[in-house]
Amino acid sequence: MIKINCESDATLKLTDMVPFQGKLKKRTDQDIKELTDSLISEGLMMPFAIWKHEGKNFLWDGHGRKEALIKLAVNDTELL
Repeated sequence: MIKINCESDATLKLTDMVPFQGKLKKRTDQDIKELTDSLISEGLMMPFAIWKHEGKNFLWDGHGRKEALIKLAVNDTELL
């Protein structure tokens, strides 16, 4: 389980976040490994930035964290 070290008034499943950037930025496998290691050791330090528009939850900030959490969720479907 990933420790949440930030506060928010709302919760949202990772699968309900629609990437806003598209393919604008590509993270390397090493970037994602460093993010997953950080999430395991330090927890989630910053909330995601979400723009709710026309019934969708667009992810503005946190694409790398989302990708790292999805990799970690392979063993913990509660995160999805």
